Amino acid sequence: MRRPPLVVVFVALLVIALGETAGALMSQWRPQIVPYAQARVAANPQAHGLAGSAEYDGEITARAVYSAEAGVSFFHTHAQGLGPLVIFAGSVVAGVVPWRRARGALYALFGLGAFFPLGYLAYAVMVLERGRDAGVELAERYVLMPLGSAAIVGLVALALLMVAGARLILMDEPTQGLAPGLIRHIRDMIRELKRLRITVLLVEQNARVALSVCDRGYIMEKGSIVFEGPSAELRESPVTREKLGV
Repeated sequence: MRRPPLVVVFVALLVIALGETAGALMSQWRPQIVPYAQARVAANPQAHGLAGSAEYDGEITARAVYSAEAGVSFFHTHAQGLGPLVIFAGSVVAGVVPWRRARGALYALFGLGAFFPLGYLAYAVMVLERGRDAGVELAERYVLMPLGSAAIVGLVALALLMVAGARLILMDEPTQGLAPGLIRHIRDMIRELKRLRITVLLVEQNARVALSVCDRGYIMEKGSIVFEGPSAELRESPVTREKLGV
């Protein structure tokens, strides 16, 4: 059986090891993390919008500390899940993708995407140094989104290569739980499948996305179809607004 390059396996194992180590040390580090986070908020009063009111500043500090702790926790959980996924996806690439350049591109995307969990450490640091809202925006825009997009694009490209020649693809809520930027990638991927004349059967609660890519839609309630029609008609229908709020 062919295997992915050792560098991809090493990166994935490194991320898994870091995540497991963080998980094991989180409970031990918590007594130190909280005072450190509180000190960083106090050291950046303008970034956090501290106003000199004990009650207000205490609430702002608590929110920032909570976000920083959440970043460390998310790093642990995402590293546990993404590392094995990268190894599995890399093995699939090695076994089913015959083109060398395509394999190289996919390996690069998966290797880069494997670092996505580390973005949550940047998230935790930026929240403390730049303020909660600004820190979250910076981390998502410049760290989490690029790394997450690399993994998503790699998986989508692999899926397209694997279904080459397929005439029907089923998708069950592909946008659930994803950030807006990643949802746009999924939407563009569905449009590309349509351009390739591949039929897509999409089950989706995000009506705005579904109606923006489909030719015909069906609204279901309690297992029964209550309304159907062309997507343009559904977008303008009062039934759609009533049932789906769009």
